[in-house]
Amino acid sequence: MVDLLDTKVEVDRRCTVFACFPWVPMEERRFGVVLRVPGSIDELLHMASQHFACTYNHVVNEDMGEILDPNLIRDVERVFVVNSVS
Repeated sequence: MVDLLDTKVEVDRRCTVFACFPWVPMEERRFGVVLRVPGSIDELLHMASQHFACTYNHVVNEDMGEILDPNLIRDVERVFVVNSVS
């Protein structure tokens, strides 16, 4: 018999990506896109850039903290792709 407590199930995390800065009011934002959290930030930037038809080079959280590791993105978190963090 399989002990379910010893079995780890890998579940894909997902995030909602917006192509704007976090301080843009919700009513002024374009629709976001829900994406699975990939294994690298470069892959997330690539997926978002394809969807929004624009090249992005930074992923930030709602506090404008740059996300450098996709393992730091929680399931169903909102993240923002931008071209400049300065």
